[in-house]
Amino acid sequence: MAHLYLKLLGPFHATLDGAPLEGLRYDKARALLSYLAMEAARPHPREKL
Repeated sequence: MAHLYLKLLGPFHATLDGAPLEGLRYDKARALLSYLAMEAARPHPREKL
């Protein structure tokens, strides 16, 4: 299983299996990833996102 690491306080930083995640340049993408990671225990309908 892949290991995702998110640093949410201070400057945003994300790695997947130790490699920096590219393509998260926009605040909306970072916010969505952060929200989904923090609320992973429940499903999120696409319409609500």
